[in-house]
This record gives sequence, structure tokens and C-alpha cells, in this order.
Amino acid sequence: MKMPDDLAATYQRQLLDQALQTNDDTPISQATVEAFLATPRHLFVRRYRERASTEWRDVDASNLTQHLATLYADNPLILFGDDDDNVPSTISQPSFVLRMLDLLQVRPGHAVLELGAGSGWNAALIGRLVGPSGRVVTLDLTGKPEGNYNVRLISRYRTAGGKVRRVVSTRNLSVACA
Repeated sequence: MKMPDDLAATYQRQLLDQALQTNDDTPISQATVEAFLATPRHLFVRRYRERASTEWRDVDASNLTQHLATLYADNPLILFGDDDDNVPSTISQPSFVLRMLDLLQVRPGHAVLELGAGSGWNAALIGRLVGPSGRVVTLDLTGKPEGNYNVRLISRYRTAGGKVRRVVSTRNLSVACA
């Protein structure tokens, strides 16, 4: 029987193969592939639901193997929001994320501001791409469209010795929207 880490790596590799086929006409760079393999998606999902489902699923070490097939499918997963017509946060579709990162052309040493942190997975991928000399800041908006928003600095990702480090901040700003 495979251990959860081995099984996750198998699913991750299968997802990468699928994403590479999906993006066959515009190949994914080696740097993006390496960032993907170094940043397991399942580490960024603690609770999710699938589109058209009302069932929320909690993920932890005790049930991880039950969720790996879903976590490594080439689909977005809903992280917040009970209404499919108004989903405030997802962990995005992996093949789309990989293509988007290549189009962004992030390089070592770059500083990147991401708006819409979601799970933090994309920011962690970018952190791998910018490397130890780079910086990633990601923000998330919470609130109602008709009122004030709270802008929350979710995380800053830095790499140190090839590992992404997450630094959480609790700073909040109020922004009035007209």
C-alpha cells in the first residue's frame, strides 16, 4: 500500500502529464514544471466542495488519501461560497494555472503582487519561480460588493534554501467602494 506522500506524488505527476497534454500547442516551461512538482496542491486545501455539490469536505492527515484523486484532478475546487453563481474563492484549475504562470514570465528576483490569494497555492508557485532573491505578496478581499471591503494581507511567500516560507499577517484595511 502506498503512503499518502507517495500517492500524492503519483497523482501530482499524472496531473502534470495531463496539463502538459492540454497545453501541448504552447509547452509549459521547465521552471514552471519544477515549481509545480515542488509545490504539492493538496497542502493548500483544508476544506473544499466541488461545483454543483453542496457537500463540504474537510481534509486532514487522517483522510487525505480519500481526497487525493479530487485534489489532483484538473478542476477548480471551491474554497468559500455556497452558491455556484457567486463563488468568492477557488483553488484554480491546474492546467490553467501552469499556462498562466508561463504567460506571466516570472523570473528569479522578480517582485510580484497577487490580488486574490485563494488558497495561496498560486502565490507559493510564484514564490518558487522568483526564488530566494524574489518576493511575493498576495492579498485577498473579503466583504460584500455593496459595502466596504476588508483588504487582508494573507501571506508573503519567500524562498529560503529552495523552500517556500509562508508569513501570515493580520493587517486589515477598509476600502470604501462606490
